[in-house]
Amino acid sequence: MNWSHQHLKEAGSTNDWAMAWLKQRSLTHPLLVTTDHQTSGRGQRGKTWEGQKGLDLAMSFVVPVRGPLHPPSLNKAVAVVVRQTLAGLDSSLDPVLEIKWPNDVLIRRNNQWEKVCGILVENVWRGAEWTHVVVGVGVNVNSNPDVERATSLKAMAGKEFDVPALAQTMASGILDTIQGGLKEAAAYANHLHGCHEARPFLVQGERRTGIFMGVNREGLGEFLWADRREDLPSTDVVWLWDQA
Repeated sequence: MNWSHQHLKEAGSTNDWAMAWLKQRSLTHPLLVTTDHQTSGRGQRGKTWEGQKGLDLAMSFVVPVRGPLHPPSLNKAVAVVVRQTLAGLDSSLDPVLEIKWPNDVLIRRNNQWEKVCGILVENVWRGAEWTHVVVGVGVNVNSNPDVERATSLKAMAGKEFDVPALAQTMASGILDTIQGGLKEAAAYANHLHGCHEARPFLVQGERRTGIFMGVNREGLGEFLWADRREDLPSTDVVWLWDQA
């Protein structure tokens, strides 16, 4: 194992804990932070992610940045690694797992797409220097989420999984892609959910129907509307599921 491991019985957010830890110490090697119960996990757009105690994965993996990295490629590579790690747990999972831009992982279950995993990548800067990457991953593993359009690996595969082992495998894959030049980013489009389908979106508060064409090199979503093409950041777009 090429990293330190800090396990917490309970944490508000493992990403917040890791970021606070970095402010107090100089970290020269990777650090894995896990918890039995995350009560205020953070997702995209400030959304919360709360797993069930002892049943789900809540982790943050802190990696020192050595050499140039391209942030949008980092996000894509991490999403691919997370999806691959989940797909490798059981043969039933690989055909039904897709990445929803920017960084959720969905499972197709009972003829609808449901969220099983959320990813939050945060960068740490000291002055003008990008020093660390904090990769937060939350996975519904063995729980039964009581949330609309959410499910778990157990619900899909019909069996329980080893949460601590999953954290170690996930960390290994993330470290490999960061140290290996983010090669996995090239496969991002192959697993991207909802491409080339007409569907409704909420764009800066306005409902629009258009086609999601993919994600460009800078991490912007590419959209085709009735009157134009447009590249948008994920913070401007909400997926609407009434026609998904």
